[in-house]
Amino acid sequence: MNRSSQSLMFSKAIDGYEKFKIAEGLSYRTIDAYKHYFSQWLEHREDCPIKEITSEDLREFLSW
Repeated sequence: MNRSSQSLMFSKAIDGYEKFKIAEGLSYRTIDAYKHYFSQWLEHREDCPIKEITSEDLREFLSW
C-alpha cells in the first residue's frame, strides 16, 4: 500500500492524540481543554487532511 498518497484527517488525528496524551498520564482536565480547542478548530475550518493545514490557517484560527 502506498501511504504517501493518503493523508491523516484532522478529526482522526485528534482521536489518536487524545489516546496518546491519556497514555502519557495527562490529567483529564488538560485533555478536555485540548478537545475544546480542537472542536473550535473544526467549527472554524471543516475537517481536512493534516498535510493541508498551513501556518496561515493557524493564524486565521488564532485571530478568529
